[in-house]
This record gives sequence, C-alpha cells and structure tokens, in this order.
Amino acid sequence: MAPNKHPESRPFFRHKRCEIRHARRVPDMPVAKLTKTVVENAKPKSTTYELRDTEVKGFLLKVTPNGAKTYYLAYTTLRRKRRKPKIGDAIVFKVQEARDIARSWLQEVRAGEDPSAKRQDIRQSLSVADLCERFIRDHSELFNKPSTTKGYRQQIAQRVLPNLGAKAVTEVSRSDIIKFMKDNAYAPTQANRTLAMLKKMFNCAELWGLREEGTNPCRLVKMFKTQPKTRLLTDSEVKAIFDAMEKAEAERLMEPVYLLACRLQFAFAARINEILLLEWSWVDFERRLIRWPDSKTGGMEKFMDAPTIELLQEAPSRDKSPFVCPAVTDQDRPLSRETYYSSGWKRILVLAGVAHCGTHHVRHRAATDIANAVSNVRTGMTMTGHKTVQMYMRYIHPEEERIRAAQDRIRAERRRIISGKTTYST
Repeated sequence: MAPNKHPESRPFFRHKRCEIRHARRVPDMPVAKLTKTVVENAKPKSTTYELRDTEVKGFLLKVTPNGAKTYYLAYTTLRRKRRKPKIGDAIVFKVQEARDIARSWLQEVRAGEDPSAKRQDIRQSLSVADLCERFIRDHSELFNKPSTTKGYRQQIAQRVLPNLGAKAVTEVSRSDIIKFMKDNAYAPTQANRTLAMLKKMFNCAELWGLREEGTNPCRLVKMFKTQPKTRLLTDSEVKAIFDAMEKAEAERLMEPVYLLACRLQFAFAARINEILLLEWSWVDFERRLIRWPDSKTGGMEKFMDAPTIELLQEAPSRDKSPFVCPAVTDQDRPLSRETYYSSGWKRILVLAGVAHCGTHHVRHRAATDIANAVSNVRTGMTMTGHKTVQMYMRYIHPEEERIRAAQDRIRAERRRIISGKTTYST
C-alpha cells in the first residue's frame, strides 16, 4: 500500500487552496443598485475600483483615481469568452440609459452574439470615406468615362463626405440615406445623381465583401421628381437658326468651323463633344457611315445621307487636319467646347433671334425629328446613339402641331361614329 500523502495534497485540500489564492488575488467588489446618488457619491480612491449593480448582472461603474466614472458590462459569451466592453462615461449617460444598453447587450449575448466583438469589427471596418476612395480607384477609373469619374469625385467631396464620410460602411442604414436625401432636397437633381452613385458604391461594397449581400441601404429609397429643363426648339426657331447660318456663311460673319459643327450636330442628333472630337479617320465615305470608336455610351456607328456627305467633303479641314472641326488657331487640336459655345453657338442664336439655350437642345430637337420620322424604336435608337429605350424616350418631345392634328383626326373619327356612318363587317 502506498504511504499516506500529506493531507493538503488530497483533492479536497487542493480545491480549498485554489479558493484561498483566488480570494487573495481578486478582492471583493462593492455591490449596490446603481442610482444617480450612488454614482455621484462614488469617490475616487488610490486605486481603480468597481461598483457592481444588483439589478442587471454584469452592469458596473468603474471609478479611477483621477475621478473618471465609466459604465461597463461584464459578461461571458456562449463560447466561454469573458468580455467587458465600455458602455459610456457617466457624465454623458444617465444611470438608467446605461442600464438599458446593458440589458440590450445581454439579450444579444443570450442569442449567441458578442456585442463587444461586433463593436470592434465596426471600429476596424472601412469608413465610407475609405469606400469612396476604393470605389473611384477599383471601379470608376476602370469602367467609367473620365468625365463620369470627375463627376463622381465632385459628388463625393461636396455631398457624401460631409454627411456620411465618418460612418463605417457596415453602419450605414437606409434611414441614413433617407436623411441624406432630405438634407439635400434643395438640389433634387444633384441629390438624385448622388443617390445613384451611392447605390453603385454599396453594390461594390457587397461585391468586395465589405457588407452582407442584399443589404444595400439605397435600395427602395426614392428619387425626387424633377422637371426636364430642356425645351423643344420650334419649327420657326430651327428655320431661323439655319437662315442665320446661311447669312453668316455668305457674309463671313464667323469662322466656317462653327457653322460646320452646328450643322453636323443637327445631322447626327449628336452630343456636341461627338462632333467636336470627330476625326477624319472615323469617316467612311465608301460605306457612307461614321464609326465613333468611343462615345458616352461606347462605340457606335451612324449612317450619312447625301447632304451630310456633301457637307463633309466640302469641309475646309479635309486633308489639312486630323479633326473634322479643328481649333481655329491650331489645326492639330480639336475645337474646344468652350470656344464653340461662346464664339459659335451663342452668336448663331443672336443672329437668329432665338432665346438662349444650350447646344443639347439641338440633340433633343434632332432626336424628336427622328422619332417622328421613324416608327421602329430600335432604328431611332441607332440613329441617336442611345442604349436604352428609357433614355431614348426622354429625348422625344411632343410637338404642339402634331398633337393638335391628332386631336382633329380623333374628333373627325368620333363625329363619323356618332353620325352612324360606321359600318361593321361580319
């Protein structure tokens, strides 16, 4: 038989010895129901101490030697990990407010979550400002036009960063986006554009694993209704513009390149940049078409009619410049948009006696003419260079004369029906 061991080596005494060590290492903490009076009367001591609440388990007040008082919640997760996250300073939170937060966190713990780890993840996650930088670098600069990227940068600097920049990507909620739209309601068009950009940005955040899928906070948020500002140039105004160009050409009142650019924009229902940047190498006289290798909507082709071919063949820049509409002072550079607008388009409008409007009014008028002449929507979209039916329809304006003519036809048909002259075939 083995000799008897010392009594303290037995399991019972080992257990008691551990309890004694633990008692020496962890002093008893004061326990009381935390109230406003208790918190105010908690005086600092030479060492930090804690006051434990009797109402909510784990809820406590920590008092430091310099007098700082802070609420915490001590708990153990279902995986047996001890946590003690900070709730907030006593000078900021009332006792009941801090206790309510502690209760809500304990409910999360019972559901298997870890509020402390969740808060740490939020602190370590990217901010919206960081997401904006990555969106520009890894998405916009790769897939958008430089002009679009420039617009995104302006929207980010003017609207996104001041309102949402400091928030964590995972923290942004739908209510934040709704508030953002409300705060920017004074500029509805810009707010709509920024909302569209934010929607793309948070889609990228999901794609990059920065948010859970299907949590885009911009989803279901409505845009503001805006009224289109582009009016339709009337038939008399179009006639006046072309008469003014004929006069300017005959009397040499302005450089021919300005008149060429205006006529080409009408001919192709084009964006003005597509005309000003047009190169002779893109013009195929044999096939009677022009291929733009890159435009706002990508590469496109547009066919030329006989008057347009003649206009291009007689252009002064042919065989002299790589550009159809070169700069007046430098044939190796395209005519700038600013120069054309101030020295060409505005002067044409003055000569024509037409109220001021932008060059995009020409595209709207030409697109409307195409829609009235072409019944097939796909053909019309090809002629205008639109990629979606929705955008194509935005460029088509109802004309008063056509509406009144249609009303007259409807009235005549109804009168014929009422008079009993309608016949039915069986």
